[in-house]
Amino acid sequence: MSVAGTGTFMLQYSFYKLSIMLKPARNEDGAENFTNGWQIWHICAIGNSDDEVLLINDASHTWIKPNGHSNPVSLTNDAYIPEARWRMERLGGNQYRFRNVRDIDCILDLAGGMVGCGVRISAWPEHGGGNQKWIMKQKYV
Repeated sequence: MSVAGTGTFMLQYSFYKLSIMLKPARNEDGAENFTNGWQIWHICAIGNSDDEVLLINDASHTWIKPNGHSNPVSLTNDAYIPEARWRMERLGGNQYRFRNVRDIDCILDLAGGMVGCGVRISAWPEHGGGNQKWIMKQKYV
């Protein structure tokens, strides 16, 4: 398998302890690390490729999907739409990039490279910056 494998993880920004936390009412936040279900993600391999995954939120049982370039991501419960599928690309060490399957130029991104609570998680064209690199921290739930 070319990725870390399926399982339950916190997805952390690679250069700062910031995890993806998406809630239906506030669906674009990055937040300091907690251990609640809003920051716990099931990475489930799908399709014919080892590295094609759904990023499923533990609390809401919904999937991350982009809403076009430069826009905050949102949550959906439709696993069959291509927008909900991501390709995990290993960047070295324990860092990964998440590329959208439908729009291959959409990368999971911390908006503006900012850090801290409330930073938008968006889809952005690939630029190789640190705000598009994620660490998968294994959780045992």
